[in-house]
Amino acid sequence: MHSMIIGFGSMGKQHYESLIDIIKKEEVWIFSRRKLDFQNNINDLKKIDINKFKYFIIANEASLHIEWIQKLQTTNAKILVEKPLSSQSFIPNTIKNKENIYIGYYLRLHPLVKKIKELNVKDIVDIKFVNNSWLPEWRKNQNYEKSVSSRKSLGGGVLNELSHDLDLAKYIFGDYKIKKSSLKKTKDLNIDVFDTFFGYAENLKSGYTIKFELSMANKNVEKYILIKTENDLIKLDFINNTYKSRNIEQYTDFHESSKNSLLKEQHQTILNTEENFLSKFDDGLWLVNLIQEIKNG
Repeated sequence: MHSMIIGFGSMGKQHYESLIDIIKKEEVWIFSRRKLDFQNNINDLKKIDINKFKYFIIANEASLHIEWIQKLQTTNAKILVEKPLSSQSFIPNTIKNKENIYIGYYLRLHPLVKKIKELNVKDIVDIKFVNNSWLPEWRKNQNYEKSVSSRKSLGGGVLNELSHDLDLAKYIFGDYKIKKSSLKKTKDLNIDVFDTFFGYAENLKSGYTIKFELSMANKNVEKYILIKTENDLIKLDFINNTYKSRNIEQYTDFHESSKNSLLKEQHQTILNTEENFLSKFDDGLWLVNLIQEIKNG
């Protein structure tokens, strides 16, 4: 199956490594502005017939995502767009092929997320999403100041980079509305985007509070979801891969929850499963609007 990865930065490379496990290496093409040491490397769409490709992965800057979606509209291929769908607030309403467009929120496939979805927890009092990390440690051998994550013009910033949590809150618990939020830029990083977000939301069905604490500027690295119910306290720890409640402590398989494994499962699901629960175009559009609402205050 001929496939093309558009953009060969950090995420493009990770998609390539996971994709060649399930598709023949010689059938995977890379579109990049840089000259790469790959036989199937191009920098001009006019040099190939894009209709022979059945799968595209848009992994370049978020500011270019919609432009590339429009370029590929004439195909009937499946398209995976790296999160977020776009860093722009305006999305044309003429986008075609929406039913074949997926957004890269691969954490929906994480074993801990699958477990909490299966449990369908009741009597929730409140929920807290915590995702703290230190941006300079994200990518080895790259100056964080020059990365996509730290540059507003390329779609960086905490809301776009850590939007997995915003997606999971809706996917696991249903629709919610932000009631109060705060965006901050610390003095510890030399970047031109907000690096920290605190938010309070209300679950629209049951009315309980959902709190968000997301940061790219915190050296105390942690990532978890805390669910308080009337009779229990549940913690899903994505770093230690543990599920804990007052009576149970379970560990999930580190291999199954590794990024490479989740990316691979995401590709397999898109290519081989007609009905699935991955993020689709409308889910991604909802998140773009939510992020813009938060930025507007």
